Amino acid sequence: MRVAGKMFIHSSRRSIDLSFSGLTLKETQDVELALLLLAAAEKVGYREFEWIQAIVEHVSKAKKVYIIDLGIKTGVQWTVLMQALVSRYECPIEILKVTTVATNGKRLIEDTGKWLLSFAQSLGLPFSFKVVVVSDMLDLKENLFEVDVGETVAV
Repeated sequence: MRVAGKMFIHSSRRSIDLSFSGLTLKETQDVELALLLLAAAEKVGYREFEWIQAIVEHVSKAKKVYIIDLGIKTGVQWTVLMQALVSRYECPIEILKVTTVATNGKRLIEDTGKWLLSFAQSLGLPFSFKVVVVSDMLDLKENLFEVDVGETVAV
């Protein structure tokens, strides 16, 4: 992480003078992932980055990941997760499922889902998107979500 931090700082100054020489393949992959996550944090915002990083760590060994999003907005945060998941070489992802909960605006959320599907396809990531509409968040029930055996869930 220290190497990635140094490289990120240097790259933001437009002068990269550090290389991956001397690192093992695993260390190089870790640095590449950390650089990706640091760059994404600038776009998404550091608060969102922190919880995305927590999810990445939570699902680090999972091949099937199920995200329940209680307020998706633009969905850009999930592009960061997608990139992190496809860059895992030691535990390739089999599927990423995102279900978002809405009380209104279903059409806009479905458009977000189409955009996320397109992004996932560009990465070669198996992806599923679903919208659960409830009149009130208090109406949310576990049976509204289709969690399959072997999926690691993050909310």
